[in-house]
Amino acid sequence: MATVPFSDTSMAGQARKPAHVAYACAAMGWAAFPLAPGTKRPAITGWQQRATTSLETLAYMWSGEFQDCSVGIATGEASNLF
Repeated sequence: MATVPFSDTSMAGQARKPAHVAYACAAMGWAAFPLAPGTKRPAITGWQQRATTSLETLAYMWSGEFQDCSVGIATGEASNLF
């Protein structure tokens, strides 16, 4: 798995872009997925299966229509967060 230094994801404690936050989550082994802007609702269908740590997939997810989406983290087995 490729990693993204967490220092590359923030500036003065504020995230640069949601995609960078997703990459940082992936680097920690947390499966991420896009949330609808301003909500805690998934922006994609099947988010439980589509949450991922793949940087390539996350880059695709946060391009185009999802570029302004927040980051959700799948808990449970997907990220080993219980």
